[in-house]
Amino acid sequence: MTASGPYRPAFVEALRLLAKISDALVARGKPRPILVGGGAVEYYSGSAMMTGDIDLASPVQDDLEHEMQRHGFVRPSGPGRATRGWVHPDLGLGFEVVTSSPFGGIRRPA
Repeated sequence: MTASGPYRPAFVEALRLLAKISDALVARGKPRPILVGGGAVEYYSGSAMMTGDIDLASPVQDDLEHEMQRHGFVRPSGPGRATRGWVHPDLGLGFEVVTSSPFGGIRRPA
């Protein structure tokens, strides 16, 4: 993926920020979050299908959200702002940890 590739610029910037957060988690010995939901669809479709938020799976939600705060994310609050997710002032996309593992931990037999 390149910035001049098929992806929309806002999505590329969101993925770049997610990569920084992911690297910070790994540096602390934590697993990387996994892109799921609409964000995964946008990634694999080259932004032909666009998402309004970035859904993540992570077994270390508290650690991930701590890193998100360190990277400028805030949780919106107040009237009309109820959300389970996080937003970054420079991005037009929200981030939300929706599960601890993809598919609820269900795996296909090997």
